[in-house]
Amino acid sequence: MTDMEIKRRLGEPHSIANWLSNCCSHGNGARDHQQRNAQNTWLVFKDDTAPLTLQTPLYSVLEEEELLSSRSFEDFEASMINSGYSYFIDTRMLGRVIDTLTVQKTDYTDQELFDAVLFYFEQDVLVGL
Repeated sequence: MTDMEIKRRLGEPHSIANWLSNCCSHGNGARDHQQRNAQNTWLVFKDDTAPLTLQTPLYSVLEEEELLSSRSFEDFEASMINSGYSYFIDTRMLGRVIDTLTVQKTDYTDQELFDAVLFYFEQDVLVGL
């Protein structure tokens, strides 16, 4: 699969800061949590070995994956990884990280939120303050 074919199955790039802002703007509470988690999307980044920052662009894996056979999706996923993309986090888990941090600290900074997300990404566990 070519880089062009891979990019057709990825959404437009948006910075990590933009994704965090978008998830946070949905508000708090169980109803908002359910709405935010209704559509789950995996986010990937082009892994150029540079450290992740709030400005790192993330691409959403488009929902087209549901229309592909499992074999076709496996081929797409392998091609994506071979082309230098890496999975970051899915939007449902991003919401859980935000919810967990909000319960622990209501006045967190953008950097603290990014640090909590990065902690989950690296450790596969929610941060505890």
